Amino acid sequence: GELMTKIVTGILLLILLSASTALAVRPDTIKVEVDYMVGVGHSHKLQPAEVAMIVQTFACQGIVMIIEVSDSVPHTDNMTGSPFFGNMASGGFGWYKQNYMDHLGDPGWHYCIMAHNYNGGSSSGLGELAGDDFIVSLGSWSGQIGTPFQRASTLVHELGHNLNLRHAGNQDEGAIGQYKPNYASVMAYRYQVDAVRREMLC
Repeated sequence: GELMTKIVTGILLLILLSASTALAVRPDTIKVEVDYMVGVGHSHKLQPAEVAMIVQTFACQGIVMIIEVSDSVPHTDNMTGSPFFGNMASGGFGWYKQNYMDHLGDPGWHYCIMAHNYNGGSSSGLGELAGDDFIVSLGSWSGQIGTPFQRASTLVHELGHNLNLRHAGNQDEGAIGQYKPNYASVMAYRYQVDAVRREMLC
């Protein structure tokens, strides 16, 4: 049933995360404030079942995951910026963070915006490498918001970049690519949105 699907999905995320590159410094607790856009006929708000998937994924690794789904922020079809996370112009990531992040200045908090699209593309998200900012942007995906699995797994993927995880583990992704089939991790593009249910080759 639906509940079992959610449990299995959470376990799959766990498997993928546990196979990921080991963190140099393993945190005991990770805290993420999540703001979200609401557009005409759709909402990018992270739902409780999706939060539960993410929390369980990290709990099984001994990490306490605190996700605070916070404010609805003004919707834009296309966030822009170069550098992206430092854009303080109205509608830029920095502007949203300055005006809407409740934990601005509090140590240890990551900031996520569940957005529509960014920089004119259809990428599922963007994460600051070894930083504290990221977005999930599924506006060009199913229903303009993606599936529950895609929202949960993409949040984990982009947060992974904040934790200094990359698409090919500790290997050069420029040389071997970002779809490495034997790197069974939510960080690999091959498994990020489909996971082992469809994409595992061995």
